[in-house]
Amino acid sequence: TISRRHILQGNTNYLMIASPLVNKQQSIGCIIMILSHNGSTTTQTEVRFVDGLAQLFADQIILSELEYQEELLQKAEYQALQAQINPHFLFNSLNTISFFCREKPERARELILSLSTYFRNTLQNKDLFIPLSKELEHVKAYLDLEKARFEESLQIEFDLCPDLDCFVPPLIIQPIVENAVKHGAMKRPLGQVKIQAESINKQIVITISDNGPGIPLDVLSNLKTNLSSKGLGLSNVQKRLQKIYGAAHTFNIQTNSEGTTIQIAIPQEEIANENRNH
Repeated sequence: TISRRHILQGNTNYLMIASPLVNKQQSIGCIIMILSHNGSTTTQTEVRFVDGLAQLFADQIILSELEYQEELLQKAEYQALQAQINPHFLFNSLNTISFFCREKPERARELILSLSTYFRNTLQNKDLFIPLSKELEHVKAYLDLEKARFEESLQIEFDLCPDLDCFVPPLIIQPIVENAVKHGAMKRPLGQVKIQAESINKQIVITISDNGPGIPLDVLSNLKTNLSSKGLGLSNVQKRLQKIYGAAHTFNIQTNSEGTTIQIAIPQEEIANENRNH
């Protein structure tokens, strides 16, 4: 017996079989197949064949929707990170620039450009992936403002592979660097932050280290559950990397009373695939 879901029409020359595409018990479309027909009774094999195609197409549509929802989730988490701009950072930067306007107007001009770059990269970028150089530009703009504020109390070191050309999710390094400055380096009389980026064994490896007092154990344990506001930026980065790359990435934190090192490693072939897809 043919299921009532099927619409069957035909004559001695052809047979038309229709089967719905079903998602969550709702029809989202229909597949219609026209077969040559000699007038004999329709076989269950023909019906099952059309049913199978309908199920295959429905599954592909569902998977496509899931991928789209995953992309929306990634964007939402990125936008949540964008929304975490600390107003105190803006006020402190403006106060620093105001000071330099009187003492060193040329330096004030440079800092205004850095502040403009920082907010432009933070607020205007809508892409899921950006060049690593663009992300590092954002990091350098942030550190330029912090360096002007803390002067000799903050030392910054960059160790970047000169020909490292790849794409990364936006706001993937800056939150870690900001955490290293605020909760690490500036807890010391002389704070130190180092940013490294290199290619090792077909992986892009990014390392941020500071000489602070280390991440408290309760904050470290809460990073996985996103319960600590102090670790919110780190948790967001970790979750976004997990959603984008799955088990193909690593996010390692080494911390003690002498400082903290956070290392991200992403397979270069995964990065290349994401660039092709986006």
